[in-house]
Amino acid sequence: MGGASEHYKVKPDLATLGKAMANGYAIAAVAGRKDILQPMAEGKVFISSTYFPNSLEMVAALKTIEILEREQVPASIWERGKKLMAEINRAITARVIRTALEIVTKELG
Repeated sequence: MGGASEHYKVKPDLATLGKAMANGYAIAAVAGRKDILQPMAEGKVFISSTYFPNSLEMVAALKTIEILEREQVPASIWERGKKLMAEINRAITARVIRTALEIVTKELG
């Protein structure tokens, strides 16, 4: 589940993730390359968060991610989005054709 980064084949140095990760619970995460994050793990860089003591949010995030992966939600959303864009494009095309016909009819009328 790499999201847009995976879809567009972009590998960010750092990425931030938020509330969607836990279905709306207050949570955030930073992910990235090991060489960038290692100093934090070693205690060489101070990191703080208002979300650290929230174990309920951690459980919610794990369960949400489990469901997203099991149900293949990102792929489903992508397919629905493609269908929606196709319908929007058809509606726009139909409207453009109607408008063009109206203009021609008025000019000839």
